[in-house]
Amino acid sequence: MTEPKYKALNRIDKDNVRTYGGFTSNVVVSQPSSEIDRKTETHENIVLDFLQMSKWNVKRTADHVAAIGFPSIAKKLQAHRIDGSIIADIGSKELLEMGCNVVGDRLRFQKELGSIRARARAAWRNQVIYSAQEFREGPCRNLLPYGFPFCCVKAEPKEEYHLTHIKLAIKNTQMNNSWFGAICGYMQISDNIDLETVVDVDTSMSKPHCCKGSSGQGVVIVTTKTGELAYLRVRPGDERDVANTIQNAVEEYRLREAAMQIK
Repeated sequence: MTEPKYKALNRIDKDNVRTYGGFTSNVVVSQPSSEIDRKTETHENIVLDFLQMSKWNVKRTADHVAAIGFPSIAKKLQAHRIDGSIIADIGSKELLEMGCNVVGDRLRFQKELGSIRARARAAWRNQVIYSAQEFREGPCRNLLPYGFPFCCVKAEPKEEYHLTHIKLAIKNTQMNNSWFGAICGYMQISDNIDLETVVDVDTSMSKPHCCKGSSGQGVVIVTTKTGELAYLRVRPGDERDVANTIQNAVEEYRLREAAMQIK
C-alpha cells in the first residue's frame, strides 16, 4: 500500500498544502488556500508551460519562487536579477554565490530546480521551429491546380515538414489508385530524422521541362550519417532560408548536448 503523501504532516490540514506552477513544495503553509491565491496572483491559473515561464521577468519569477515556499531565496533571485529565461541554469554554486547558506532550503530548492529543468528540456525538445507543406506548382505557371486534369483522384496529399530542436519529421501520404482512377485506400509514412545524425544540408532547384516560365521547386537535401537523403520541396527562393534553419538547429543541438555533458 502506498504511503500517505502527507504522513509527516498529520497535525496540519492537508487542504492547506498546495502545488503551484507544477512544482510541489515541501514547505507547509499555515494560511488558508484562499489567502494564498490572493497573494500569489492566482498562480494555479497560469498555463503550466515552460515556454511561457521562460518569458517571465525578474519580479514575476521571484513571486513564483516565493509562492512555492521559498520567500528568502526569491528575494536573492530578485536581487541578482534572475528571470525565467535563466532560472533553469542555476546550480548549487550559483545559489551559494547569491548567499543561500541554509542547507535545507538550498537542497529543497535544488529539487524544485530539477523539476524546472525537466520541464525546460521537454519544452525545448517539442518546440516546433519550422513547419510547412510541400510546394507543388500547377500547370500554366500555377494557374491550374497540381495534377490537373486528374487532381481530384490522382494527386496525393502534400508532404508535411516539421522541425523541432531534436528531429526533422517528413510526413507523406501514398494513395492506392486503381486503373480507372478510384482511390483504394492510402498509406501514411512519417520519416523522423534525428538531428544528431545529420551531416550535411544542401539546396537545389527543380525546374519543370513542360511549361516555359514555370518557377519549379526549391529543394533542400538533408544527408544523414548513413548516407540516406531526405528531400524538402519548398517554394522557389525559400530553400536557402529553410536549409539555414535546419543547419542552425543541428548546430544548436550539438552545442546543447556538449554543454549537458560538461554539467
